[in-house]
Order: sequence, then C-alpha cells, then structure tokens
Amino acid sequence: MRSTPGSFQPAGGATDRLFVLGAGRSGTSLVAGLFRRSGLHMGEAAYKPRQANPHGFFEDREVNAINEGLLARCLPQRVESGACGQGHDVPGEGQRWLARLPAEITPLATADLTSRISAVLAKGATCLKDPRFCYTLPAWWAALEPGARVRHLCVFRHPSVVATSVLHECRTAPYLANLAISPELIFTNWCLLYRHVLQKHARSGAWLFVAYDSLFQASTLDRIEAFSGHELDRELVDPALNRSRAEQRISPEAEMIYLQLLECSQGT
Repeated sequence: MRSTPGSFQPAGGATDRLFVLGAGRSGTSLVAGLFRRSGLHMGEAAYKPRQANPHGFFEDREVNAINEGLLARCLPQRVESGACGQGHDVPGEGQRWLARLPAEITPLATADLTSRISAVLAKGATCLKDPRFCYTLPAWWAALEPGARVRHLCVFRHPSVVATSVLHECRTAPYLANLAISPELIFTNWCLLYRHVLQKHARSGAWLFVAYDSLFQASTLDRIEAFSGHELDRELVDPALNRSRAEQRISPEAEMIYLQLLECSQGT
C-alpha cells in the first residue's frame, strides 16, 4: 500500500538534510530504513544486519564515530582495573548511545570533528540516523550550509519496552559484553536523551515526533512522507519484528517524558 509522495521539494536548490534520532532500540532503524530507496545519502559504511535488526541498522560507521568523538570529550572516561574495572558502568568506545549526558552539557566539536562532519554533509542530500544525535545535533547544525532544508524525525517507544530490548542487546551483543547495565541506568539514559531533544533541540527547526507503535498504521507513514518529502519503502514495515514487551517498572520521570512525547506526536 502506497500513498501519493509528499509534496515537499527543496526550495531554491537547497540541500535536503534529514536526521533520524531517538533512544536506541526505539525504532530508529525502521524509520531510517524507510528511506533506503529515496536517493538520500545514508553513509558509505553501514553496519550489517543481525538478529537485533534483521533488515539492517541504517547507520554509518563514520557518523557514529564522529558522534562518539563528540561525546568522549564531555563524558567520564572508562578506566579498567581487573575484571570489574572502575567505571565499568560508564559506556566506552562504541557504547555511548547508552551514555548519560546531563542536559546542561552540549558537546562541542574540535576542528578535526567539524571537518569530518563537513565531509559527510558534502555527499549531497542526506538521511543520517544515530541515537547519539539526541546529544550531538548542535555540532552538526553548526556545519550545515546556509539555506539547507533540515528535517528531524524523532522516534520514541515506551521506556519499559526499550529497557527490555536494551537489556537483551547487552546480553547478546559482544561489543556490549563489558558494560554493566541495569533498568535504572537505561531509564536514566532514556530520560536524558529526550530531555536534550525536548528542552533544547526541538525549540527550533522542523520536527516530527513518531511513536513506534504508530509506525504500523498507514496514516503515520503518510505523515512521514508528507513531512520528509520522500516516498517511503513501506515493504520494510513488518509487525512481526515488534517483539519486545514491557517488563520493567518505569520511573516517574520517564513516565512524564513519555507523556510529553505522546503529546508532541499528536501535535498538541
């Protein structure tokens, strides 16, 4: 089932910039994957599909590495000492999508990181996805060319479901094997990611908030098409992949933020 493609056309030759963000394990890969045949540049070194995301992650290694570098400059460094290492609950290299960055801190880019961001953006119209964008967007905005048409798709899912999925990922993904994690730490990460978005980033620019559960409705896909101006690859939407369930009792702060996100997604 397909709808009429969205009506957005970059005005005056402006470059189309689409950022897909939201907490990890919330459906950002599904939303980014909807644009896989759009002609937008999504990176040159994508991660291969695996059980966690059988259709792929639609993340670029260089984009992730840049965002890791931005976060490394303003987060505690992991110090290993024996089997349990000091700071073993501090995300290390490649794990910073689970970082807990206070909302009052904004990562700033070095000249080298700015150059690398510019090199990514030089590829033309882009659709870039990374949960870390919840923290690092300002550094990318600073490198945008004047007149760029920028859109942000912020995906969210009930935090209890996210916690279940993240815990499973940490148990099964080798690159997370040395990270100590708990539902409480996941909820803290989840809240901070969306606090950065709601309190800082979403006050300017074009934003569409998308609840994961609504992605299986044609009306939501229609809204994403109209917002982005690109026809979606709806074959990627598979309800069978909606596998995680709510198993953790969430914090009052997470409940409050989740209700805020729902209001944003409904345009209220």
